[in-house]
Amino acid sequence: MTTKTKRLTESAMLLAVAILLELLSKTFIPEQPFGGQLTIVSMLPVVLISYRHGLKWGFLTSFTYALIE
Repeated sequence: MTTKTKRLTESAMLLAVAILLELLSKTFIPEQPFGGQLTIVSMLPVVLISYRHGLKWGFLTSFTYALIE
């Protein structure tokens, strides 16, 4: 498997984990009175992608995460 394919599949899997953590936090943690909400480290997988594969790939992944969320 090429490195580009590994990077893409790893990013897709970590994005899925980030979305799952976001959905779990919205399900189990109630919204605060003034509209804020605590999350269960849902941005950590996106930060890990950026740390492992560089800033350019991290920006692309975080943009994709923002579109999906």
